Amino acid sequence: MILDSTVMEFFRNIKKQYGNYSRLFKLFQTKNKSYLYDVGTGKVMECTEIEYVFLNNLQVYGDIEEVIKPTKVNDDTLTVLIDLIHAAQEQHLFQAPPLLSFALSKDEVLENARSHLEQVTLELTEQCNMACHYCIYHSGNIDFREFGRRHMSWQVAELAIDYTLKNSGKKVAVTFYGGEPLIEFKLLKHCVDYALKNGADKELTFSMTTNLTLITAEIAEYLSTIPNFGVVCSIDGPKEIHDCRRVFKNGEGTYDKAINGLKHIINAYGEKSNSLISLSMVTPRPANDVVMKKIQNFFNSLSWVPKDITKNISYVRHSSDIEKTITEKSSMYCYDNPVGNWTIDLMLNNTSISKNTPFTIDFLHKQFSIIHDRILTETPYPDYCLNGCCSPASRRIYVTVNGDFHLCERIGKSPSVGNVYSGIDESVLIDRYIDDYGKESLSQCSKCWAIRLCSVCYVECYDSDKFNIEKKRIACRRSLDMLEHALISYHTILEHKPHLLEELNHITLV
Repeated sequence: MILDSTVMEFFRNIKKQYGNYSRLFKLFQTKNKSYLYDVGTGKVMECTEIEYVFLNNLQVYGDIEEVIKPTKVNDDTLTVLIDLIHAAQEQHLFQAPPLLSFALSKDEVLENARSHLEQVTLELTEQCNMACHYCIYHSGNIDFREFGRRHMSWQVAELAIDYTLKNSGKKVAVTFYGGEPLIEFKLLKHCVDYALKNGADKELTFSMTTNLTLITAEIAEYLSTIPNFGVVCSIDGPKEIHDCRRVFKNGEGTYDKAINGLKHIINAYGEKSNSLISLSMVTPRPANDVVMKKIQNFFNSLSWVPKDITKNISYVRHSSDIEKTITEKSSMYCYDNPVGNWTIDLMLNNTSISKNTPFTIDFLHKQFSIIHDRILTETPYPDYCLNGCCSPASRRIYVTVNGDFHLCERIGKSPSVGNVYSGIDESVLIDRYIDDYGKESLSQCSKCWAIRLCSVCYVECYDSDKFNIEKKRIACRRSLDMLEHALISYHTILEHKPHLLEELNHITLV
């Protein structure tokens, strides 16, 4: 029996109306099951083997005639495919609207920048008392400045705070960054006092990231007295691991001073530690089971640190490293996720997970939240966001030591969007970060199955003066692999221990 004309006609119409099959759905498999992620609705459906093979061939060959020519199918296969069509019609699958433009209003962007700024990050100093091997300001990282000696003046700091208070809503976050911000502790205190005095009508919060080595009991006590002052503390694990790459400029390890600084902070904050203190670490490579267990045991041994304190885990991948992995001829970035794999294995095989939560659980939650909190609708959602980009210059603004405005502290060399003296340059904001990004990305994004899950943002896509589509392509390849891995991992947990995903319902990512 030759494939029924109903099947042929259905998939011809799908392609004619909505474009190539590769942009309409994503197929993935766990060890036990096969699934389809539908781009239009966000639904994930389980597939039979016949459905999976058929849909996979449809994407590979791109044409229904090529898939079935001159194949004959038996009655059982035909029945499965007819049922697939009925399910697709009932669930509104394979109907993701074509991407013609991104849903980001220029007027809304400007309005947000003028009156809804949420956070200012002040680069108090370019200087650091350490020389960590993986620091983004290392001379080998071409996308960021090198270690510097400049410091922010009090005038620049005050103007930056003035701008933020004037252009923000009710809630304002003031964040201190470096270098090591505590090198400029007097300036930090001045900024806090200045913001509290001039922003009395605002709900102010403060935060900073520190390497801990300059924390004294007095500094910790001061920070704890400021309402809502959060501290992100950098520590990589036990001494033998921490001291491998987190070193002073003379090469000496920093663990002893860092751990003492952490004790000062925890002691000063007391019961507030759990909500206002978080740990930040870069996992070593290779992140094998032996190393990960050493770090796990280290945190389990810190009885004075709240057990459920937030732990932010990351890798640092410099552009030069990525370029060595991806060549023009390669079509896929090999996603390296030993931390996630180790965590998932522990979650699936540890029967007492609630008593021994992996220290890496927050790392996994961030990846799973992309899947868990995805747009999910009964019928296809009509709009497409500008990838993972925020509304520029409204969620946050980063102020360099000399007063230049950039979109955030994570972005390296990129077009400045203004300064503390003249405010936001709205023409650059729109031309570079809305028009250029949108126009250059449209062709690539319009063909991509991950467009509704994408977390690629401005951070990875710019040179000093312009948008760089090649940089974005590299980021996209890495993101696609990460998202496929997240889909597989999330649904593996869902199959075996779905209760472990319930915590995602109560997590808000910042």
